[in-house]
Order: sequence, then structure tokens, then C-alpha cells
Amino acid sequence: MADEVWRMARRLALRSVLIQRVGNLAEDECYLLVLRWAEIGTTAEQEVLLPPAAGQGPLGRLVRGRSGMWLESLPGAELQAGGIALAAARARAIEADLAANFGPAGATFVEHRQCGL
Repeated sequence: MADEVWRMARRLALRSVLIQRVGNLAEDECYLLVLRWAEIGTTAEQEVLLPPAAGQGPLGRLVRGRSGMWLESLPGAELQAGGIALAAARARAIEADLAANFGPAGATFVEHRQCGL
């Protein structure tokens, strides 16, 4: 069952909001508010950008659910999370320090911390 934020975002046709800083720390910080989901990939259509070597187009999604954030694999992606391959349309709960690999590109999910503090 979707929560109120999910339902409102769906009515507004929003899945996420990317906030980029202007001026100070513009190169160091940006914020992604995941309302429903955010795509991970290598083109400008995805909210989370990976280097081109990771693959083509959308490779995964960050999905917001009642029980937290999930990492979902998309068809054609070579996605591993915590050292385990995720088949297409499969998801894994995201926890602090979870390592994910999209082909040769890697990422680690860490707790939020503001730059310079």
C-alpha cells in the first residue's frame, strides 16, 4: 500500500526531485529526493549518473517503499549488490555501506553527511 507522498507524487507525475546547489559547494553537493523511484544509468534521463563504461541507458532504480530504500535491477543490467548478482526486476534493501557494482562502475551507499561539516 502506497503512502501519501507516493500517491501525491504519482498524481503529479513525479518520481524524484534533484536539487543542485548554485554558488558555494555546487561541485561538491546535490540532493536527490526520491518520492517514488529514481533511475540509475549513463544518460541525462537518469537522476543518478554513472560513467559510460557502466553500460547503456537505465541500469537500476532506487525505489522508496514503506520499509525503506531498495536497489532494483533493470533488464540488461549487470548489477551486483553486496557481492550478489541481482537478476532483472529483483531488488535488495539498501543499508549503510552496501557496495553495488553496475558492470565495472562501483558505488557504496553511505549515511548522509553534509559537505564541510
